[in-house]
Amino acid sequence: MKRDKLSARIERAIIQAGNRMADLPAEGTELPLDRNSRLLAWILLLLFCLMVLSSLVVLLLEWDNPQLLLHLGVTMTYAALLMFCFLLNRWRYTRLAARGAVLIGVAAVWVVLLFDQQIKTDMANVPLYLVSLAIMLAAFLLSSWETGLIAVAQLLGLVWLLEAQEAWSRANWRFLFVYIVFISLLAIATSHIQQTNLQLIERQNQRLLENEAKLKDMTTRDSLTGLYNRHYLLETLPREISRVTRRNSNLGLIMIDLDQFNDINSQYGHTVADDLLRLVGQVLAGKIRASDIACRYAGDAFILMMPDATGQATFDRADSIRTEALSWTFDVDTLSLKDLTLTCGVASYPKHGTNGTALLEAAAAALRQARQAGGNRTGVAQ
Repeated sequence: MKRDKLSARIERAIIQAGNRMADLPAEGTELPLDRNSRLLAWILLLLFCLMVLSSLVVLLLEWDNPQLLLHLGVTMTYAALLMFCFLLNRWRYTRLAARGAVLIGVAAVWVVLLFDQQIKTDMANVPLYLVSLAIMLAAFLLSSWETGLIAVAQLLGLVWLLEAQEAWSRANWRFLFVYIVFISLLAIATSHIQQTNLQLIERQNQRLLENEAKLKDMTTRDSLTGLYNRHYLLETLPREISRVTRRNSNLGLIMIDLDQFNDINSQYGHTVADDLLRLVGQVLAGKIRASDIACRYAGDAFILMMPDATGQATFDRADSIRTEALSWTFDVDTLSLKDLTLTCGVASYPKHGTNGTALLEAAAAALRQARQAGGNRTGVAQ
């Protein structure tokens, strides 16, 4: 258990450090681009450290080598360009940074191959590890076809050198060629497998996100009408009040009841009554602005929440809906339900309540008064 906790802490620390290096939020995200950016940041940092270490090794072991300046210049230049790629990654040019890191690595190898006099006269001095590194680096950072292009370019370059360099043409170069081909095939296969696995993980993550969204919808949506439910309303109303308060604005609340619902339920049954509620909910959903929220509150009671709406604007919207309802016709099974009336109760923040509970109570009180007065009218909280 302790080992698992330690591993989890180390993994979390690595991810957070990668996020900081890639200029991502501390907790990061699981978007593919962000994951790639985090991985690239770590690889570029490790390569930079390797190049600095290589420069120190060159200084210690080749201080009397006539090619010292060439080797030192290549490693230090590569290190500096890696840091530029590191910055590109932080600036969200992740693909460009990855390609740049690989191509700079290839260029560094070929600068040594073309200008190192010892390599020209003795094939044994060919830095095979650098040729291999460029190809394997492409396998980690680039797609399989890009890795294949890098590998083919390396092979063609070696073939050209074998023809151009007299010392090389006399050597048994077949083992070198076979070695590079083997590394290239392994790199292409590794890149393809890695990309396939990443795509599979991404598809799984997408399905998880879709399932999570469906589950969230199930907990926040009314299954009958498709509108938001009471739980969502009670959770969202305080947040919306807080938002309009910061903007020194208002929030309107409309509570709506269907006057004939109990009669329809008693006369035609629950199925017809439920279908009517579903159709009314669909109509109400089309009567709100993008910033408004329509909820089924309880039974045949609906709530329309209107951020940044004045008391007068909220009353006008409620009364407009009530008036329009007189012309609504709903076809349910073989029935044609019409001449329906609505009763509305209107309350406004902050005039009728300074919190969600008080505002709902004010709207409910306005609705009760309107019903007691005969229904088919819009009441305003006192």
